[in-house]
Amino acid sequence: FLPHIIFAQYQELEFESLTRDEGLSETSVTCMLQDKEGFIWFATETGVSRFDGTKFTNFTTATGLPDNEIINLFVDSKNRVWMIPFKNKICYYKEGKISTSENDSFLRSINLKSNITSISEDRNGNIALTEMTKINILSTSGKTKEIVSINKRNISINNSGIDTAGNFQFLLHDGFSANSLGIY
Repeated sequence: FLPHIIFAQYQELEFESLTRDEGLSETSVTCMLQDKEGFIWFATETGVSRFDGTKFTNFTTATGLPDNEIINLFVDSKNRVWMIPFKNKICYYKEGKISTSENDSFLRSINLKSNITSISEDRNGNIALTEMTKINILSTSGKTKEIVSINKRNISINNSGIDTAGNFQFLLHDGFSANSLGIY
């Protein structure tokens, strides 16, 4: 056995702290993501902050959010930044406008019974908004569909995502998973 000598490059990483002093609406961040234009979005208890690399733009109920406490964010293929508030509401930001059930007929057609627990998009651009006991499918054709059972069993959903083929995948509380085949 001969010992091998390995040389590694050491690179010091630099980072910058962003706080209220720089314009972040709240330092307690629940989620962050980067959209397709390069903006960094931060979900907080007091609204949403968007960072362009230099300055922040903050969004609250005063600028159109249905609630200030945002718990999750999701960006879809159309570069809509979906915002999931603590309340059972949904909204998204696109091209300078926040769309909610108050100003968007498509969002108004969604009958939310409880808080949204996850959001995902399949390979065809359909959006799944999951609640604890229901899946809301927002199709690219503009139609919505509610799913409360799969194979005649009521569902209790833990999470949603996408499988390797780009189809919806739902993790159910009973340990089983269900994909999108045949549900819409």
